[in-house]
Amino acid sequence: FLQVPSWNKNVFAYHPVFMVLFFALQVQALTNWSIFSVKLTAKTAHVLLQLASAATMVTALVAVVKYMGDSKSPSLVSVHSWIGAGAAAVFGFNFLWGSTMSYLTVCHPDSPLRARLPLLLSHKFLGVTALLLAALAVNTGIMEQLPRGTCSYQLADGAEYQKDYDPAGEIQLSC
Repeated sequence: FLQVPSWNKNVFAYHPVFMVLFFALQVQALTNWSIFSVKLTAKTAHVLLQLASAATMVTALVAVVKYMGDSKSPSLVSVHSWIGAGAAAVFGFNFLWGSTMSYLTVCHPDSPLRARLPLLLSHKFLGVTALLLAALAVNTGIMEQLPRGTCSYQLADGAEYQKDYDPAGEIQLSC
């Protein structure tokens, strides 16, 4: 279905691979707090996983933008692309928010901004929101490809399958 990825011939094949990797890294980044008991270790792992997530997300977005440009296809025309753009925007904002929060914690621990705003709570909320949007984007991306890309339905005699037609076992499914 996706063929062999190639930056010259089949750049789109990189998009789902890197977006699923982005999603998996996000899950690890959000759950590592329960894995490590030492806060510094957990925070370091969280930052490294977030940096890896950002790199995979940027790679996936570059791949899809390059594909859209090369094929002269319109962008942001599906529910999947809008949800994905939202997930990327929330992730990007939260990445900057977390970086700012870390900077304030280390460099300005007595900052009035830290005292007035629930920094950690909002960072967690945005992180979970980005993860849920990414999960929804993965799901809608798969749903967009299923009808036309992975499985085809044909009658045994090669005629098109009709939705209200029950051929009593004469449908061949090829995936």
